[in-house]
Amino acid sequence: MSTFARKATGLEFGADAAGEVHDLMSRDVVEPRSQLANDGETLANNLGLLVQRVSLSCAQEIDGLIRDLKMLRERLHYDGAWRARSSTTRA
Repeated sequence: MSTFARKATGLEFGADAAGEVHDLMSRDVVEPRSQLANDGETLANNLGLLVQRVSLSCAQEIDGLIRDLKMLRERLHYDGAWRARSSTTRA
C-alpha cells in the first residue's frame, strides 16, 4: 500500500460532513451571484466609474506623450539649426 493510499484512507468524511461542506460552498457561491443580480444598477455604475478612470488615465498618458514629442521636436529643430549655423561658420 502506497503512502498516498494510506493518507487517503486515513481521512474519511461522513455523509453529514460532506453535506455541510456542500451547503457552505453552495451558500457562498449562490448568495453573491444573487446579490449581483439584484444590484445590477450598482454594478453598472461601478463599471462606468472604472471605464472613466481608465479613460482618464489613458488620456493623461497620451497627453504626456504628446508633450514629450513636442519637446523632442523643438530640440531637434534647435539642434538642426545649431548644426547648420556651425557648418556654415566652418566653411
